[in-house]
Amino acid sequence: MTEKDKLENFMKDIKEANERKDIRKTILLLGIYSEYIVNELLKLKFGYCLDKGAPAEYKIKILRATKIIEESEYKVLLVLNGVRNRYAPDLEIDLSKIKGKMRGLK
Repeated sequence: MTEKDKLENFMKDIKEANERKDIRKTILLLGIYSEYIVNELLKLKFGYCLDKGAPAEYKIKILRATKIIEESEYKVLLVLNGVRNRYAPDLEIDLSKIKGKMRGLK
């Protein structure tokens, strides 16, 4: 499967989750995809990725420290990671809290 195929599958999954108004699935997919992006950027820069068990926040900080990503991208990835970590296990999601976090990125 090519990278293009992976992206197309991801977009299809996001569209489907949004159409079904499945917020939890959307958050999980965004979190998974952002982690995938982080791992791929680390591989491009260093030729390998950190241990799969390494916290995503740590990997994101490495990307910023090595100037692979800019401050704005760093903030977006941290918010996506934080929202996923906070809400993925919950059955009930408070959208107002998520919207508040997203507004802070502007």
